Amino acid sequence: MENLENNEHKSEIPCGSDCSCNSKKGVSFKMKIILFAIIIIVASAALGHSLLRKTLSAATISPTGYPAALALNTKSTASPQEEKQNSSSPYEAFISLASFASLDTVAQGVGGVFVLLVDNETEKTPNIAQAILAAKAAIESRVMKMGVFQLKRDCPDFAKVSSQLPPPGVLVLIKGKGMHGVRGNQITQTNLLQAFMAAMQPSSCCSSGSGHSSCK
Repeated sequence: MENLENNEHKSEIPCGSDCSCNSKKGVSFKMKIILFAIIIIVASAALGHSLLRKTLSAATISPTGYPAALALNTKSTASPQEEKQNSSSPYEAFISLASFASLDTVAQGVGGVFVLLVDNETEKTPNIAQAILAAKAAIESRVMKMGVFQLKRDCPDFAKVSSQLPPPGVLVLIKGKGMHGVRGNQITQTNLLQAFMAAMQPSSCCSSGSGHSSCK
């Protein structure tokens, strides 16, 4: 019997690198390579830049939905509005967002979103839009599809978010994971890509804006 058992063990063929029997749940090897490549690109482009960070309140993460921005318990009483901004290019691509609660409806088919906050139209400089759209294109070419929105100035969420992320600002939210904010003159393609990487981490809730970073 011992010899038989030994022979059986010897006949087992170990799994190769392309075998599915050793597969594990979690981030695939291909995805890790892609994310690592983005980290390298961002790190190279970030040389010479000084990042300012400011802490936002903790976010409540939904396993399947977007993080509730600043732990807001908002309920959308109106139909989600998907009207495009009337402003000229490049802001024509930005969709009007009535509330964060409507993201699961209006942002279907994308893995994450950029949400722009501005107090008035004069803050919508071409540089901000170009930085957001450039970051969006870079992410979509390597990782996932992203949506671009502008949070309505007169919605309740705007006052709550802008009290901690003063406009102009951009929130990067990743579905099922976290969020990160960038504000003011820090809104560049490089910083938005870094915000994306930070938001890819579950329970990410930090924003760029002060001299330090601290998630709680």
